[in-house]
Amino acid sequence: MGNTVGSVIGVGETGRSGDLGRSLHLVDIENLVGEPTLWRPDRIKATFDAYLQTATWRPGDSLVIAANPSFMKMLAFDLVEMAHRPLCAWGKDAADQLLLGAVPADVGARFGRLVVGSGDHAFASLVGSLRGRIETLVVTAAGLISANLYVATDEVRRFRTDKGCEGAPSISGSEADTGSWMLARV
Repeated sequence: MGNTVGSVIGVGETGRSGDLGRSLHLVDIENLVGEPTLWRPDRIKATFDAYLQTATWRPGDSLVIAANPSFMKMLAFDLVEMAHRPLCAWGKDAADQLLLGAVPADVGARFGRLVVGSGDHAFASLVGSLRGRIETLVVTAAGLISANLYVATDEVRRFRTDKGCEGAPSISGSEADTGSWMLARV
């Protein structure tokens, strides 16, 4: 089997479920970049690079990235040399639903770690169901994370402000939902 997204590559590290050093990365890149006024190619690239470093992405990891088609085209050329699975759709919470649908049923048997690049509450159930079976990490950009996701995950990391992503909001709920958001653990 080749080094494609979804193929199993052992890298010699032991995860909770065995010799599984690979990570599954679910990246809602729109959520990490923030408000549409910040959607510029340079900002998107800087945010994506900061995510990869913060999440400790490694060759062989499975990387799934979701966004609306207009947003994704601003990132597409930066991804050509990196094995990844791009998912595009329009609509409220479309990226969340695409990413959740991309998780294999046997995720705990294929990966030693799940990394979610979003602070959105939509991932709380998935992360909570895997906690204790494989390592779970949530990466946020501005330090905001759903309270349910915060409680469900093993670890939360946020981008360092010197990585060119300072102030990038990662809230994906309405203003009425702000009471259910917490500052990320640092």
